[in-house]
Amino acid sequence: MKSIIYLHPRVYKVVMRILYGKAYTRSYELIAKEAKDMKILDLCCGDCKLAEYINDYKGIDFNNIFVKYAKKRGIDVTRGDILKDEIPKSECIVMTGSLYQFIPHHEYIIRKMLKKAKKVIISESGIHLAKSKNPLIAIAARRLTNISGAHKNRFTKNQLFGLYKKLRAKKIIDSGRDVIGIFEK
Repeated sequence: MKSIIYLHPRVYKVVMRILYGKAYTRSYELIAKEAKDMKILDLCCGDCKLAEYINDYKGIDFNNIFVKYAKKRGIDVTRGDILKDEIPKSECIVMTGSLYQFIPHHEYIIRKMLKKAKKVIISESGIHLAKSKNPLIAIAARRLTNISGAHKNRFTKNQLFGLYKKLRAKKIIDSGRDVIGIFEK
């Protein structure tokens, strides 16, 4: 891992709360409302924040430290690389704040998700310090949120709306900082 925020879930949570403020929980609440009582597979689940809102929850993450932390807390999480590995079937597949890590393969990831679930919910930030006009802030933010050293790009709100419309989202929610795309078969 290149970034210090991915060294431990507690560090991650603190940084996310600082960056997002009150908006930190807003997307999770909206996702839980949309998912209702479905079985959830949370891809790139990180600190498993969504598990606090969902009864039937499973997660997949690439970071061994996050996976071990989740298992210690009794959360069903496995290690996986969703770009290379098969995604298991689930009623509802969710991804929050991680789609940018797959640019330029983000459409491939979404299509892969759509093949494996009745419902797919993607929440992605369209407002980033990593896109700040202040170059020092932008560089620092990119480094803090960079897992492998390769992810310099971020989505704008307009790009997310366009992407979700292109892939035929049933519903798009602007939750302030994040744009949530809801796809159903």
